[in-house]
Amino acid sequence: MKAVLLAAVLCVMVFSAQASQERFNRWANEKGLLALENIPANWTNCGSDSDIFRVSSVELDRAPRRGVNVTVFVNGTMTVAQSIAGFHINCKVNNIPIWSQDIDQPADVSAGSQYTATYGSFFPSFTPPGKFQVDISVFNTDNQTLSCSELIFTL
Repeated sequence: MKAVLLAAVLCVMVFSAQASQERFNRWANEKGLLALENIPANWTNCGSDSDIFRVSSVELDRAPRRGVNVTVFVNGTMTVAQSIAGFHINCKVNNIPIWSQDIDQPADVSAGSQYTATYGSFFPSFTPPGKFQVDISVFNTDNQTLSCSELIFTL
């Protein structure tokens, strides 16, 4: 009888600890303190259906918020072997251009291979509120644009 009672108490403790951990993880993820998994982003293809790099998804490691670092993953398949030089980022807030940058991320990618362009950015506490439009264009060593993805979110 004591063994059954002890087993029941241990089960309650384990399930209670798991529930507490799950509640903490959800809270930390909502606050931008912990990334449980990548989340799909609201994005569109601003290139064409014949792009050499076919983007299949754009994901974020957490929801964009002030005071946190957010990493963007542009995932897709290369249709033709390419020497990637990097990607270009153009950011607008409420349709006003605020930032543009080329990111070096060299890679040789064979035809049919998966490729992910990855970029992290910190949103300081003074980041203005509004609708953010971030265009991410992957380009090769010949400076040819291979794809364009437009990421949209609101702070």
